[in-house]
Amino acid sequence: MKFSTYKDIAERVECERLAREDIVHFARDCKDYKDKEIAAIIISWLSDGEKEEKEYAISDVILNKMGGKPYDYIMSGDYTIYKDNYYCLHRMITYNEFANLCEKLHSIYVRGITLQDAMLEEKRRNGYGHYVTALASLLSGDTMIATAHVGANYRLNLAIRWLVRQDSPVDMGLWLQCSPSKLLVSVNANTLQNIKKYAILRSCDCNETTVISLTQFAKKIFPNDAARLDYVLNYNWFTNGSK
Repeated sequence: MKFSTYKDIAERVECERLAREDIVHFARDCKDYKDKEIAAIIISWLSDGEKEEKEYAISDVILNKMGGKPYDYIMSGDYTIYKDNYYCLHRMITYNEFANLCEKLHSIYVRGITLQDAMLEEKRRNGYGHYVTALASLLSGDTMIATAHVGANYRLNLAIRWLVRQDSPVDMGLWLQCSPSKLLVSVNANTLQNIKKYAILRSCDCNETTVISLTQFAKKIFPNDAARLDYVLNYNWFTNGSK
């Protein structure tokens, strides 16, 4: 496929309609900075499954359990009621893992900083090359968030894209200290299918190697905004997602 075709698909797909229909709207609808940060993490964390299934789970957590105010919920410690609850919250995720993730977030915000600040601090301190590695270091551990370098870490890369990319009707452009040029392309099952369909890479799997290779390819099309390829490689999801 010609590079101009990738660009054309991105222009058509990354639009106001997707901003309304994509699950990121749950974060965009939040009013405060820290609410949006937390919502982006929770939404991406619950992003597996069919459209209606994941929207139900996200709505239940963000609007019902957190009352539409994720930061206040985290700081209140109300999540601790789920610490010993190992029943399923969504797919393979348990209530206990939800409480553990909230506890990780609480340990950051109780320091009086933002999640962006904590991620950049972790990145500098450990010399990590990518935002996702630093964020995984902060949030992994009995939370159903993979440790750094394990798998493609699709969900965290997705959350980071929402938080960093600017001038987009879909992404929020909240993390101004981060550069879109340093983002990685998100890789999930649908992405892998389209990598094979368009013969983008010689070999691919749901791992970090594929993420890096795909990002290098994307930079040939979008030199300063590789993550924009996400919209192209999830095009089939977009055209069929609302049916």
